[in-house]
This record gives sequence, structure tokens and C-alpha cells, in this order.
Amino acid sequence: MFDKYIKVNIPLTEGDYRSGNGEGVWVEVDQKTKADHDRDAIGAGYQGILANDSLYYPGLSCGDMIEFEMRGEKRPVVAWNFLQNRTHLTEAGKAVLIQEIAERGV
Repeated sequence: MFDKYIKVNIPLTEGDYRSGNGEGVWVEVDQKTKADHDRDAIGAGYQGILANDSLYYPGLSCGDMIEFEMRGEKRPVVAWNFLQNRTHLTEAGKAVLIQEIAERGV
């Protein structure tokens, strides 16, 4: 049963994936995954339900199942192989998005 939430990063580039950077999203997870998160587990093979839409990946929407890995004390990161063939923003598109958000004051 999915009833707990954790914050997970969705990397835009492979470099972001390696460093653990990315768009922060909420993911609904089961109790075991939440417990692993809380004890700073490390490892791949985790799944959860995206609780909001992704800006980096327009095709990833609230309710979609995503795959991610725990990174100990650092925030979990969506698995790069899960993202590789998905439509996503370019670096230039990311810059435009950030500028638009800054101008709106959001």
C-alpha cells in the first residue's frame, strides 16, 4: 500500500544523474521504501507513484509509476535508464523555464 511520501530528484542530464541533481518531485511510496529512505539506505530497484507532474519530462505526470535509487544521506534520484528514452527539456529549455518561474515570482 502506497501511503507515505518522499522527495526524489529527476535528473535532466546524465551528469545530473551522476551528481544527484535534478527537479525535486514528491513520490508516494510504501512503508518499506519510506523506512529505507529514513534509514539512509543505498541501492536501486525502488518504485513509487509520482505525486505531481514533472516540468523536466512533460510525459511524466501525477499518478505515473517511476523507478528510483536511494543514495544514503542524499536525496533519492530517478534511475537514468528509466529516463533515457523519454521526451525532456533541453538545457536551453531549462534555462527558459527557470527564467519564466523567476519572472512570475513562483
